[in-house]
Amino acid sequence: MRSAIPYTEKLCYYCFAIRFALAGKKEDRKRSMATREELREALDDYVAQAQKSKRVVQALRNWNCTISIEATDIQATFTMIIKDNTATVHDDRQGQPDLIVRGSSEDLADIFWCDSNPASSYMQGVVKIQGSQDNVMRLDAMAALIYQEVNK
Repeated sequence: MRSAIPYTEKLCYYCFAIRFALAGKKEDRKRSMATREELREALDDYVAQAQKSKRVVQALRNWNCTISIEATDIQATFTMIIKDNTATVHDDRQGQPDLIVRGSSEDLADIFWCDSNPASSYMQGVVKIQGSQDNVMRLDAMAALIYQEVNK
């Protein structure tokens, strides 16, 4: 028995249903926010993870960089200073940044708690990075090493 609804109309209906379902998920995600304190805790944990890894410490060698991390939805800014093989986090902006990382508080917290792959987040446009190509590549390498170490 043939269906009364043509195939193309069924396909359009399914596409609409999928888009509607995805739109609902995006709305839920937009409403979810990490607090300034949660984001700071995630950053501190990220730095601790970095300092525990010999591979990350070696990757930080000879790299001095000031990174401004901006949570656009809660107007929170932190500064990560990488100097002499160590990384430290400060509240607010400290000096002129070499790199600026922008994203929602929840997306940034997910990256820093290693719940989300930083490379995928960057490629999908979830976070935006502004700075020289050399610093972006070094940040990418450091983030990938930390993510791999935590998710072994």
